[in-house]
Amino acid sequence: MDEPEYHEAIGTLTDGARDGAIPRPILDILMGETLVLRLGDHLWWAPYRVRRWSEAPLVI
Repeated sequence: MDEPEYHEAIGTLTDGARDGAIPRPILDILMGETLVLRLGDHLWWAPYRVRRWSEAPLVI
């Protein structure tokens, strides 16, 4: 997510945004990764839940 469109979308979603404020292709990708929550007609940036460490536990 290095493209500026994603950074702009995340900034908008941080404070909540109405459905339609984020371009559909970007929203579809973010929702597919469970990074956005929908509450009614509002969308919110959700922190990403770490499911596993990127390195072995002994390294960390």
